[in-house]
Amino acid sequence: MALRYLALAVITDLSLLAFGISTSHAATADQPAKESTKRSGATSKLIEIIPGKSIGAVALGTPVASLPKGATVAELDGKYMGISFTHTGGKIDDVWIDDLRKMRYPVLWAGRVVPHHASLERLKQLFGPCQTVPGLKGGMAFKCESGITLGCDFNGTGQFIQIRLLPDPGH
Repeated sequence: MALRYLALAVITDLSLLAFGISTSHAATADQPAKESTKRSGATSKLIEIIPGKSIGAVALGTPVASLPKGATVAELDGKYMGISFTHTGGKIDDVWIDDLRKMRYPVLWAGRVVPHHASLERLKQLFGPCQTVPGLKGGMAFKCESGITLGCDFNGTGQFIQIRLLPDPGH
């Protein structure tokens, strides 16, 4: 009987997972991530942002040849676990998350989970203070003191949120 209930619970969780509904109590930007979620890279399925250095397993200055298995590399750019990058001379020179709203994996910042559907204002508080980048066409961007740039739609509604690393000034 207990086995039957366990099987039912597993099936329920799997079906909720298939529909994108979480049954866990994941950390939010206001709560620290559990110790087991502090790892980054391919094995943990977590994407940790390290300002001026990396997003997940994709690091600025890293040779393209050293990317983890599963990375897709084209002539000028590539993707890995929802992370986009460009490369020049065989080394990664730009790294970003195209749209936080569509990320498949949890994103970590300073040991905390970044909510995928947080408002633009909340994200600017989390990564900021942030200043508007003037003169852009087709969208808005905010350069944040944390070492990233937040990009969004032209009206600033946050329908999509791009997270891009700023290069480390000492790099």
